[in-house]
Amino acid sequence: MGFTYVLFTAFFAVGAQIIFALLRTSRIVEPLHGIADFPSQAAFSLSFGYIALTGLVGVGVALGLPDRQPLKLLEAAAL
Repeated sequence: MGFTYVLFTAFFAVGAQIIFALLRTSRIVEPLHGIADFPSQAAFSLSFGYIALTGLVGVGVALGLPDRQPLKLLEAAAL
C-alpha cells in the first residue's frame, strides 16, 4: 500500500507539471498594462486533448491487463 501511494503521488506530480507546461505554450497578455497573463484557447485545447488522450490510453492499458488468477493458497485451503 505504501509503495502504491508513493507511485501515485509521484505520477500525479509529473502529470501536473506536464499540464502546467502545456498551458504555458500559448499565452494572452493584456497589451496596455501587461499585468494580465492567461493561457489562450489553444493552450486549453492542447491540455484537454492531452488529458483525454492519456485517459484513453489508461483505459486501453487497464482493459489489456490479464485477468487476476485466484491465489493457490485459497484453493488449497478449500480442498
